[in-house]
Amino acid sequence: MSRAMENSETFLPPGLDDEAQEEPLSPQIKAFERLVKRAATDAEKVRLLETARTLKISDDDAVWVIFVALQYHLALYEQMPERITQAQQELFDQQQAQLDRQFDAARKKQKDSMQQIVAQAQKAFLDDAHKSVNLAVEAAVKKHVKGAQKYGARIAWGVLAGWLAGFGAAFALMYL
Repeated sequence: MSRAMENSETFLPPGLDDEAQEEPLSPQIKAFERLVKRAATDAEKVRLLETARTLKISDDDAVWVIFVALQYHLALYEQMPERITQAQQELFDQQQAQLDRQFDAARKKQKDSMQQIVAQAQKAFLDDAHKSVNLAVEAAVKKHVKGAQKYGARIAWGVLAGWLAGFGAAFALMYL
């Protein structure tokens, strides 16, 4: 790399001033632009002109074809970091979308599973609660029935005793 290219951000070769850049395009730059199908950047123009001046290559030298092709490939290689970055971003976006879909599917499956477990637990709890209530009601009914039977028996004996006493008194009054 020449000293001019190392020390200049615009890669201006020694002796190339603003007026020189206004010159009509050289056949080599035109050939380069036809090859890349776009206008050459200032840096590309400067590199081609610097190469010609440094190597003292005339405009009609056949070696220009090689330099134009090399400049074309250099332009392609300069685009590679951006293309790699774009490809990485596209790949990242695709992988992120796939991971998001997988995560959503797993979350839905987990949610469905949890809902099923909760429903089963609720059903088991309600079944157990129903059985417990039924047993409690049965026990209460039995207890109350037993109590009612005892109370009823007392009342029945009381009524029977009252009748017997009444019959006894009536019988005694009849015979007395």
